[in-house]
Amino acid sequence: MEEEELQVLSGLDKLDNKQQILEALLVQLEKDTGLDYTKVVANAKDPEFLANLNSDLEHYLKKVSGQSNTNFMHLIYRTDISQKKLSTIGPEEDYFGALSKMILNRMLQKVITRTYYKSDKKD
Repeated sequence: MEEEELQVLSGLDKLDNKQQILEALLVQLEKDTGLDYTKVVANAKDPEFLANLNSDLEHYLKKVSGQSNTNFMHLIYRTDISQKKLSTIGPEEDYFGALSKMILNRMLQKVITRTYYKSDKKD
């Protein structure tokens, strides 16, 4: 899981509605992880915005994992990451860093798909 895992994120620059997608990403992260992003302003022009989200999520995953394995697995389930996908994280990788990238990618897939189909219905 190298930096290419966030390729979905780098592809956002090509979209006209990047700001809208980032705002929806924050809502989805709140919903699925329980983190509070109400005071975070999505900034499509900030190249560090997604890296900061990734870092926050990584720290949160470490915290939840250290508190309760049951809560941690429930969080993984809510974020729609399968056991099969979890097993693709290599032993030499930073587990929580790779997992946070997986989760962000999955959240973006949900948001982009939802946005696409929502706009498709309006046409």
